[in-house]
Amino acid sequence: MFKEIPTVPSIYSSTWNQVLRSTDYRSKIIEMNELPIIRKTFNCPISFLTGCFDSFHRGYDSMLEQARGYVGPNGIVVVGINSDLSVKLQDKKDVGLKRPINFEYCRLHRIASHPCVDFTYLFDDKTAVSALELLKPDVFMVFSGDNLRDKPEIVYICESLPNTVLRVNTDIPYGQNGEKISTSRLIELYS
Repeated sequence: MFKEIPTVPSIYSSTWNQVLRSTDYRSKIIEMNELPIIRKTFNCPISFLTGCFDSFHRGYDSMLEQARGYVGPNGIVVVGINSDLSVKLQDKKDVGLKRPINFEYCRLHRIASHPCVDFTYLFDDKTAVSALELLKPDVFMVFSGDNLRDKPEIVYICESLPNTVLRVNTDIPYGQNGEKISTSRLIELYS
């Protein structure tokens, strides 16, 4: 089923074959500089998304399932996790000061353990531009709450990559009372 792939250094694994066959979620954790190797190694569609993924809830679960749906079972889903520093750099008034709630490695390991995720990594940048340039994904997903007018560099890089489609997640789950499920909403409820 899998072709043999040359040995590539990774945090927890010695070959990409072992990563895909492994039942240990830690083998899914890579470094950002390994993104081009994923593109060169796997001849399949790649879905890519980034985020803080701070207080994991159904909304995040839905987005990861949607990312998998775009590329199917034979595609690759890569998730970039904002580091603690990156979260502090955000302009959003509800994010920068009060967040992250969970430390970066807790968030990283939580996403790596999700069944829809093939690879995940931490990044310090404010935006995903450099990762997009390295990975050249087929699909780049953004959260529906993100205002793309405030991120022209993301739109520009997606338009400049020949095969990349920008998708906005519109499948937002709602709570029992019809409110949107989000980490910001959870903070508001428990503050």
